[in-house]
This record gives sequence, structure tokens and C-alpha cells, in this order.
Amino acid sequence: MITESSNHPISLFKFRAGNENDLDALHQDYLWFPSYDELNDPFEGRAFIDSSCIDSSLYKAFREKWNETHKGTSERHACDNTLDDKAFALQWFNIYVGTWRQNTAIFSAAKAYQYPPPETEPEHVLGSMAFWGHYADGLRGYCIEYNFQQLLKSLERHRHNKNIGTADAATPDEYATQSIIRKLS
Repeated sequence: MITESSNHPISLFKFRAGNENDLDALHQDYLWFPSYDELNDPFEGRAFIDSSCIDSSLYKAFREKWNETHKGTSERHACDNTLDDKAFALQWFNIYVGTWRQNTAIFSAAKAYQYPPPETEPEHVLGSMAFWGHYADGLRGYCIEYNFQQLLKSLERHRHNKNIGTADAATPDEYATQSIIRKLS
């Protein structure tokens, strides 16, 4: 199996519908990084805390650390201090995730290491009817292939003081999805 640590180039495949905005980006040579709220998957970028296994002392320790760290700052009042420790921590978490979603934009693309895939590899991304059907407007759109390393270098050169990072995410088809995240703030 070919992996990121091998010497094979990594390709990113971006499936597009071919609407006016897509064609403008292609013609004008730019990438669009939508915010999480603009994505078509309502579960993208969601986070939650499963509090069923968290001891109450952890919530108390979090609150004490928060108050100590933010003593005398306006951030200290971001959460309602009248709440119990658990509600305080959960409110902080929801505020944090909401702010992160507002200040983060994402460029998602399917990742593949070579084409055609070896016999032992699953179906290549270009043959995925799920990607063509969902992201390329029911097989009416197009797909752009990017060299991952070159794209990342270009984004770093043109980042305009924005933070850029990458993260893998599993899709329903179990393809690796490369997400290039640009922090807007």
C-alpha cells in the first residue's frame, strides 16, 4: 500500500458541480474556502462532549484553571459564572467550537496516491460514483486534480498571515479526504 511517507506524489481530487462560481474560480485561478456553515454537510466540523465518562472533578479543575488563566480579562466573563462546573465547561466548549466554526474555512478534496490503483487497493477516487454524484452535480460536473505538495507550498506563499493546516477525515466511502483548513482570523 502506498502511504504519505512513500515517495509517490499525493494527488487531491476536487469534484465540482460546474456552476457559475465554480467556473469563475477555474477561469480566475483561485480556490474557494467556504466557512463551515456554508458546507453542504450539516455534520461537518461538529464537535461534542460525551460527558457520561467525565468525573465532576475534571469540570471543577477546568473552571479553576479558566478563572486563573483569565483573571482580570474580559474573556473571563464569556461564560456564565453562576452555572455549576459542568454547565460552565459545556458552555465554554460550545462557545469555543462556535467561534472556531465562524473563523475557520475549509477546502476539502479526496486524496489518492497514484493512478491507476494497484490490484490490492480499493476503487480509485475518480471511479467513485458517490463523489461524482454528490459533489459533481449528479455526474454533470468536473474534477480537478491537484498535486498536494505543490498546492500546499502555493497556499503557504499566498496565505496573507492566515494559518493553514491539513487534516485527514473519513468519508462514508472510507476514502481519505484531505482537508486544507485556513484560519480566517
